[in-house]
Amino acid sequence: MTDLDLNKLRHLVAVAREGSFVAAAAEIPVSQSALTRSVQSLEREFSVCVFHRGRDGVRLTPSGAEFVAIAESVLREADNASNAMRALTSGVLRTPVRIGMGPISSLVFLPQLLPVLAGTGTPVEIVNGSNSRLVTLLARGELDFSVSGVPARSDQFARANQLISHRFPGDVMEPLVRTGHPLLDPAGASSRGDYPVAAGSFMRDTIPLTALDGLQLQVPTVISDDYQALAELAERLDYIVLGNRLLTGRLDLQPLPGRPVIPGAPEWSLRCSARHGLTERAAQLYRIVRDHIRTAIGATPAAEHTPRTPGHAPHASEIRELVLDPGRVG
Repeated sequence: MTDLDLNKLRHLVAVAREGSFVAAAAEIPVSQSALTRSVQSLEREFSVCVFHRGRDGVRLTPSGAEFVAIAESVLREADNASNAMRALTSGVLRTPVRIGMGPISSLVFLPQLLPVLAGTGTPVEIVNGSNSRLVTLLARGELDFSVSGVPARSDQFARANQLISHRFPGDVMEPLVRTGHPLLDPAGASSRGDYPVAAGSFMRDTIPLTALDGLQLQVPTVISDDYQALAELAERLDYIVLGNRLLTGRLDLQPLPGRPVIPGAPEWSLRCSARHGLTERAAQLYRIVRDHIRTAIGATPAAEHTPRTPGHAPHASEIRELVLDPGRVG
């Protein structure tokens, strides 16, 4: 079997499109005799009569119509493959930078941040997940970096997971309810303990039960990292949602009168793996995300810690060296 000649297929398709050898030869351009030989060689090779030839031009035979449709499909696939290979060698096609986003981070930062990231021209993949899942993905090298909450003033979290962490002051946690909730009525007789509570997994894991008792709140009975769904639960069933104060600007939720605060507000953390490092492209986006968070919350990093060895927290210059790993290819 001979190799398929794409030029001959293009000649065939041109004749079918133009309806005559004369018009097709002018359009390609090629001499009419060369075009005729090209089409005839295809017909002989595949034992098919593609055209009925006449004084007024050519028309497709039934089998010729199917043959031309296959030829067009082959040419499309060949063009797509050629474009993909050119894009690959020119650096257009690249593995996306994978950025993890915690549940609240997605609501608070991502709507304004995503257009900025898209404007860099670097392919980006956003991976949403719980705090624990993002840490697992970072440890496996399946994320370039992530943004989520970490327990306040906890260096052991970064050390235990071999993470480089730019940490920012977090906002307070507080009970949130729907607009029009009975607890918002100053003359109402109900109390906080009368209503069920829902929370994200990070809130559940970091809020001590004594804090809930002190605020007369029930233990959360619904745990979900989908805060849109929790807001819907609050709307339909009067649940109290344990959340971040910044959520009130993103969801239809209101703080309770007097704004009772849940002790132990977590910090925001922009993290990458000290073991896996970052590519140049990922490091560029890391800096963009860091600056965006600083602007959004009006703060500078509270701390930068990562262990190379137990008990060792490197200086800022060492962190920069770890963040950018020249050995990884962008």
